[in-house]
Amino acid sequence: MKRTVVSVAVAAAALAATVLFTGCGGGCGGICGSQCELISCSYDTLKCDLYPDPNRGIVIHYLRKVEGVEGYRWTARLFIDTSGIDPVEGHMFEGQEFLDRVMLTRPQEPEPWPDYDGKDCTISSGGDSEGHLAGQCNFRFTNGYFATFNFSCDLKLAEPNT
Repeated sequence: MKRTVVSVAVAAAALAATVLFTGCGGGCGGICGSQCELISCSYDTLKCDLYPDPNRGIVIHYLRKVEGVEGYRWTARLFIDTSGIDPVEGHMFEGQEFLDRVMLTRPQEPEPWPDYDGKDCTISSGGDSEGHLAGQCNFRFTNGYFATFNFSCDLKLAEPNT
């Protein structure tokens, strides 16, 4: 009897974790996760910039319009260093490569994203040139929370000073 109760409890916990982690990335379509309970993850616009060699990279801007403020404010800015990666499409950043090449910021905001200590980022479509870009980055924060950033956008060559 005791073994059955423990097995049922373990199975229930595994199912809950599966729903929690896969439900976020699969059904979200934007930014979601437990960190979004602490800071706003809402955004109105997704802008994706491609920076050419020698410092090749992709910047994904999650922007929101704030009432009474001109222009947009950042919800998040993802920078993915793609220098030396060929092809970018299909590449998965994980482990130390994720920590070295993927950066999450919230510029000009009093409430920044917390420090993170790992997870992964996948470019599922595009990334090598202008055109469609899609993928997902998952962050595990040092405060014990997490967030998933889904993106699907038109990747354009970055204009100077953007």
